[in-house]
Amino acid sequence: MKRRWYLFFLGKSLSQRKGRVIIASLSVTLSVAVITGMMGITAGIGEKLGTELKSYGANIVVSAQKGGYLRYDTAGSISKINNVEEAAGQIFGNAVIEGQSLEVIGLDINKVRERGWRLTGKWPEKNAEKLVGINLKNALRLETGKTEQLSNGERSINFVVSGFIEKGGPEDSALIMAIEDAQEMLGLDGKLSAVLVRGRSGQLEGIVKDIRNAFPGAQVKTLRQVAFAEESLLKKIQLLMAFVTVVVLLATAISVAST
Repeated sequence: MKRRWYLFFLGKSLSQRKGRVIIASLSVTLSVAVITGMMGITAGIGEKLGTELKSYGANIVVSAQKGGYLRYDTAGSISKINNVEEAAGQIFGNAVIEGQSLEVIGLDINKVRERGWRLTGKWPEKNAEKLVGINLKNALRLETGKTEQLSNGERSINFVVSGFIEKGGPEDSALIMAIEDAQEMLGLDGKLSAVLVRGRSGQLEGIVKDIRNAFPGAQVKTLRQVAFAEESLLKKIQLLMAFVTVVVLLATAISVAST
C-alpha cells in the first residue's frame, strides 16, 4: 500500500516538473559522457605518447661490468619483463678506415627506421651496405655508393656507403651496421656490449628493479633526462584530465541540486 502511494506521488511530482527532470537527466547524461570520454582520452594519450617518445630512444641502458660483455640472448630475456616495450642489443667497437680510427656500432637496422633519424641516401638493402654518421662524411670524404675498406686487426671487409644518418648523438660520428656484421667484424660472436631498453613511462623504477633481479651482474642505468621528461609530461596530462573531470562533476552536482 505504502509503495503504491509512493509511486503515485513520485509520478505526480515528475509529471508536474517535466522541464526540471529533463534538465537534470541531461546534466547527468552529459556528465557521464564527458567523464567516460576523458577516461578514454587519457588512456589513448598515454599510448600515443609512448609511441611518439620511442623516437627519442631508450630510457634504460643495461651493460656488463667494465670490460665485459652481455650474452646475446639478454635482450630477448629483458623484452619479456613487465612494462618493457622494447629491448634492443648493441655492439660497440673500433675499426680503421683509410688509416683513421672510428667507432663501429652494431644494431638492429630495422628498428631505427621508425625513430625519426634523418637520412641522406637510402637504408641498407644488402649486407655489404652500411650507414655512416654525418660527421664522418666530410672528415673522410665519403660518398654514397662508394666502396670503402674497414679493418680491425687481422679482419677487414669492403662495404658500400648506402647513406648518411644524423641523430644528434654518438651515432653521427660512427659507422652503423647490422649487429651480426659488427659481431663478426669485432670478433664478438654471441656477445652484446649493451641492451637499450624502452620502458613504459611511470614504471621505470619497477623495471630497473626487475632487470637487476634477473641479471645481478649487470649495470642498469636510467637515462634521467629522458625518463624525467616523459614522466613529467604524462603526469601533467593526467592532472589536466583529472581537473576537467572534477569540474564537470561539480557542475553536474550543482545543476541537479538546483533543479
